[in-house]
Amino acid sequence: MTAYTKRLQKVTAVLCTTALLAGCAAGTSDNTEPAATTAQVKTITIEPTAAYQTMNGFGASACWWSQEVGNWENAKNILSLLYDENSGIGLNIYRYNLGAGSKDDATITDLDRRAEAFIDKDGSYHWERDAAAQNALALAKSMNKDLRVTLFSNSAPVFYTVNGKAYCDYLPDDENYVTNLEPERYADFAKYSIACAKHFTEAGYRVTGLSPINEPEWSWRGYEDGTAKQEGCYYSKTQCRDLYKVFLKQMAQEDALKDCRLEGWESGHIGTDTCMAYLQTMFGKSGVNWLKNNALRKGMPTLALHSYWASPEEKQAFANAIATTYGSNYKLALTEYCQMTEDQNSGVYDLIQKNGMDSGLGMEYGLALAGIIHQDLTVLNAVEWDWWTACAFGGYTDGLVYLDKDSHQVETSKRLWVLGNFSKFTDEGSVRISITLPKELSDVQSVAFKNPNGTVTAVFINNTDKARSTTLALDGYTRHTTYVTDKDNDLAKTDSGTAADAFALPARSITTLVLEK
Repeated sequence: MTAYTKRLQKVTAVLCTTALLAGCAAGTSDNTEPAATTAQVKTITIEPTAAYQTMNGFGASACWWSQEVGNWENAKNILSLLYDENSGIGLNIYRYNLGAGSKDDATITDLDRRAEAFIDKDGSYHWERDAAAQNALALAKSMNKDLRVTLFSNSAPVFYTVNGKAYCDYLPDDENYVTNLEPERYADFAKYSIACAKHFTEAGYRVTGLSPINEPEWSWRGYEDGTAKQEGCYYSKTQCRDLYKVFLKQMAQEDALKDCRLEGWESGHIGTDTCMAYLQTMFGKSGVNWLKNNALRKGMPTLALHSYWASPEEKQAFANAIATTYGSNYKLALTEYCQMTEDQNSGVYDLIQKNGMDSGLGMEYGLALAGIIHQDLTVLNAVEWDWWTACAFGGYTDGLVYLDKDSHQVETSKRLWVLGNFSKFTDEGSVRISITLPKELSDVQSVAFKNPNGTVTAVFINNTDKARSTTLALDGYTRHTTYVTDKDNDLAKTDSGTAADAFALPARSITTLVLEK
């Protein structure tokens, strides 16, 4: 999507590649087709002025765990794994759930999926609520003073909804979806959300995003027996557009939120016909949409999307549609992903079907995650990449960190450390730059960034049984350090030396190379 800037200079790195196992295939990174060769000395080309997107960073959601874990005696240790740059993976984005007031609603059968609201029916605010979740947020901020905070909602407060619930009413499958928020309540919902954003801003948090809608294309119906699985609300294409307009109008009147952007529409499946229809109705320029969508096109320069379910082809189709609709300056943020049980594009679908809905702690799950992140960074040019629920209590492949509710014991997944291969060494404001690997490394994926402090970070995904040893000499850079996640290492510092010294790409590993001047 984002075009290369004019190439003012070319920095070339000489790479000597020795296959430790026979049969290295040929090719290049960034989706270039392979071609056979047996040459041992090739060239990596890094062009720092061939720039793609500028990164907001990497993050995760605090939904469904922080409202309990924030009060645990080891909460600081748990948050350190996520947000500390020394002992953890250095995430810099925190997605805080603004609950709809379902905490005491027993019809949502999973207690962890209920959430408090900061407002009562009479309009009074109670900022002492959600105390544990607020404590978790405070701990994260203590580890990163520049922490970016997004406030997101799954439903409007129950006092505003049609049925007084945080989810839509049950309807048979053959009936059309029906929203749970009438237009006359849009202004109330916006007023509440903006009040929350102002409160957290005044409390010292850097609130950079406000997202009132989550996956609006799904029905979010309760079940026939009157129960439900979580908070959620369906919105049609035009309902989304109208709600966002109300939010934009109110946010424009708040000087305190000048650095906070309205985010949306948190699409649940990129590239489908439904997704494209929402895109066109809310942001398209054609026909009757030209004037109706003008405010959204100007006021929402970054689209928030979820990476579930989508194939590479669907992502490419969406990238093409964005380029056609907006040109090269529009940005995409991938704000949710986990390895869904039925997601055939996750890279671990067969493993999940075989092993069941366990936590998926192993390296196979980590390698698959790395492939999705690479895909989103290079196909969609994502400026932000966020995991779904940072901590989980088991039962699904949805956590980075797994927790025992009774003992408060902590277990980390390889997904945590793999995400750290990207997040720990890529700062806010870093720019993804061009990196091209030699043909011998066709089966290694790569992505590179130039950080604001001048360092260059390159991440290599070797999802094969072949180990490599390489040497790299990059003009202007004198030292390198490597960090590896594989079956034996968790983001471990494995090597350091001069920029020209050899470094390894172990089999079935993620390796991050940091170059310093």
